[in-house]
Amino acid sequence: MPRPSSHRDQPHERCCGNCAFAHLVAYKLDLLCFHGDDIRVFGKSEYPVTSEFVEMNGEEVGMLEGDEYSSVWAGRIIDSDDVCDEWKSEA
Repeated sequence: MPRPSSHRDQPHERCCGNCAFAHLVAYKLDLLCFHGDDIRVFGKSEYPVTSEFVEMNGEEVGMLEGDEYSSVWAGRIIDSDDVCDEWKSEA
């Protein structure tokens, strides 16, 4: 049975994909939530997609490897269409 004509495939207007805490990390290309973290975003990479250089605790997150990256990634990985109550506008 086909979807009804009223079906819309659109992200929630307050989703992780447009939240100020979400950053697509350069080199790793993982969308991570940095809510509550002391970070510094210091530039963008355009290859292969637009992503950001994020520094946390004095280290660039995208350059971390192995367990160091896993410990950052595990509690922060999100999908762009996820939604939470801590959403904050990018602007």
